[in-house]
Order: sequence, then structure tokens, then C-alpha cells
Amino acid sequence: MYNHAPENYVCPFCLLVQGIENERVHSVQSDIVYRDSAVTAFISAHQWPHNHGNVIIVPNEHIENIYDLPDHYAADIHRATKRLAMAMKVAYACDGVSTRQHNEPAGNQDVWHYHVHVTPRYQDDQFYFGRRELMPVAQRARLAEKLAGSLEQLEHVTFSDITAKGLSRYLVGASLDPQKLRLHVSEVEPGGRPHGAHTHAGVEAFYVLEGQVTVEIEDERYTLGPNEALALDGRRPHGIFGSGATRARYLVIIAQ
Repeated sequence: MYNHAPENYVCPFCLLVQGIENERVHSVQSDIVYRDSAVTAFISAHQWPHNHGNVIIVPNEHIENIYDLPDHYAADIHRATKRLAMAMKVAYACDGVSTRQHNEPAGNQDVWHYHVHVTPRYQDDQFYFGRRELMPVAQRARLAEKLAGSLEQLEHVTFSDITAKGLSRYLVGASLDPQKLRLHVSEVEPGGRPHGAHTHAGVEAFYVLEGQVTVEIEDERYTLGPNEALALDGRRPHGIFGSGATRARYLVIIAQ
């Protein structure tokens, strides 16, 4: 519906999904950061000057635009979009994330295969005033490796066996259904306290990405470094503060 692809169109995104590299496509296999049976996500060949790491997510099946997109693909694509946005926060320490999707020439679509852009954003990055430029393959590969690593890290912490991090004594009765977990990335300066002692329903876990934090649970204190985690019963008064020499970044996971 409302299609604009020329007759005998050779789709570069389909070639990438099929593992084909030739002069018809800028993207290569080393650009790919995520793939499952429904979608493929990859570092875009063209990048904005202040927003390196832009990712394109496509359905593996050739579908030209949103008008033709089956509903089940919408869920698959949005699920991947959310995971990659979270991974960007970890990998690129970006201040925000933009998602964009274009249809038809008037909507600025330039590849006739449905796709979503996921872009790391920064304060005053002048994104809408920049112009895309072709990025060298080696530079894209470094961005892809970093993002894929953060995606794997998030998958492990969020959707895998959290008890493997030594959290089992706190998780009795908690739901570890991935769809019921909430996750976000926080930062704290040395000595900083993002919030005071508080309580809430469910289980809360902290997983340190960089730096050092100390978690206070009533009269107890637990100091955590990179790749260390702690979970607690949210009904117990608790807080967290930066206890290292540099800014700390950590994941907050809440299971209800």
C-alpha cells in the first residue's frame, strides 16, 4: 500500500539480513548488533556528526512501509527498540535517545524497506542541524562491539538468572518475569545521594557498571564495584550513595 519502490528494486537491507555484501549495500555483517527470528538491528553506515552509534532496526521480511507492516512485527520491533535504547544509555552514556521512522518520499524515506532509527542524543547536540556522513567500516565495528556488549550485559542482568549474582536470599516471592521487571540507568557523583532512605513494594536490585556505590539498608552497608550487584526487599528502608573517587553508573532493577 502506498508503495514507491521501483520495479526490480534491490533492497540493501534485505541483502544485509541475508548476509550478502556487495557494491549495492554500504552495511556489512560487522555492523549488526542484534538479530532474532523477526528483526535485525545494525549500526547505520551513515552517522550524524555528534550522535555516533545510530542504529537501524528492520524486519527480516521485506516490508516497504508502516502501511504494510503486520501487527505482530510492530511488537517485535518496539521490543528491540526498547532494549537497544537501554543499551545505548550504558554503552554511550548518552543523555537521551530519539526514535524515528519515515514513510514515502514526503516522509523522508530513502530505503524502501521499513526501518526504525534509534539514535543516542546529548544535551545541545544540534542533531537537527547536522548532516549524515558515511562512517568507515572499522569505526562502525567498534561502535557495534561496544553496543552489543552492553546489550548482552543488560540481557544477562534483566532477563537471565539474577540469582547467579548472589541475590537469591532477597528474591523469595519476587516475580522474575521479564515483562514485570522495570530497569533504568542512574549516575551518582562521589558523595552524592540520588535519594534518601525510602521504601516501596517489590524487590529492588542494583548492578554497578562503573565506579563504586554503597547501598544502605537500615543499619547495614554494602559497598559495590563494577559488575557487582545487590538486591533487597523494597519494604526495608534503603538508600544509595557514591562512595568512590569518580562518578558511578549503575542499573536499578525493580521486580514486583
